[in-house]
Amino acid sequence: MKEGPTVGSLFADDRYCLCCGEKNPVGFQMKFRYEGERLLSEAVIPKVYQGFSNVVHGGILGTLLDELMVNLYWLKGEKAVTAEYQVRLKSPCPVNRKVFLSAWRVETKKTSF
Repeated sequence: MKEGPTVGSLFADDRYCLCCGEKNPVGFQMKFRYEGERLLSEAVIPKVYQGFSNVVHGGILGTLLDELMVNLYWLKGEKAVTAEYQVRLKSPCPVNRKVFLSAWRVETKKTSF
């Protein structure tokens, strides 16, 4: 019987991540920087990722925020994945404009895998 992927192979980084992978030609090419305990990034979201006309699809915004949350830990050498998250969108985000993103630690739940 063929075995599934191991945890190590599931989380290998081939630099092709949709959000931060520099090898991904259609990715967002996110870069990260810390200001105190906050991790900051920015992205320009093209029209191809719209939901309504000229409005970024909410799932794309959730994806960028998820990337920021995971990198809050990974960049400090802590392995992390998102088990669950909730996004409340307060206003439409226009396409083709720079979006500023920030994340900070509120609560950490450790699970071994």
